[in-house]
Amino acid sequence: MKKVMIALAAAAMAAGVQAASVTWGSGNFTEMPSCEGVATYGDLTGTGGATTGACIQMLVWEFSASTWVADYTTAANVYKAYTDGTLSADAAFVGTADAESYNPNITVTGGNSWTDGTSVYAAVLFLHNDDEDFTKPDYYMANYGVGTAADAGGSFINLGNTATAGGATTWTAVPEPTSGLLLLLGMAGLALRRKQA
Repeated sequence: MKKVMIALAAAAMAAGVQAASVTWGSGNFTEMPSCEGVATYGDLTGTGGATTGACIQMLVWEFSASTWVADYTTAANVYKAYTDGTLSADAAFVGTADAESYNPNITVTGGNSWTDGTSVYAAVLFLHNDDEDFTKPDYYMANYGVGTAADAGGSFINLGNTATAGGATTWTAVPEPTSGLLLLLGMAGLALRRKQA
């Protein structure tokens, strides 16, 4: 009986060790495109204009120190990897959250698979759509962070999406498919013209 109790205690301790996590917070957005037709040049609390809906979605992928890819410090690389599916191949997708009305900070709690004290890296993508359709975003922005996994609710990392924060913290317009096609045709035409000359 004593051996069984010791085994159960060891299993409980092992489970407790593996329950550490990090909660990733967006921080206040200092610059934002319009939300439901209202220009918002402040944070999500509505100081620069009323924010009436969930026009921003936050997606988080977590990496260990050994699997972290430095390319994901660049917004364009994060968005490209997200659209072509390679981001989920490199890291564990841990969650998504929408911005709610007058909420200055979106949060996503990461996976509970880390040992307490482990360094956890995250690539974070923000999608913006004025009509709240995140399958067709109007703008994107990315950030990254590193935190230390902790038991009892985890540690909190505020990414601080301000102009002075680390990472790419400005919104980039998602090119429309038609404009991309026109640009490609223009470049092909220019190349053909140079070849003929």
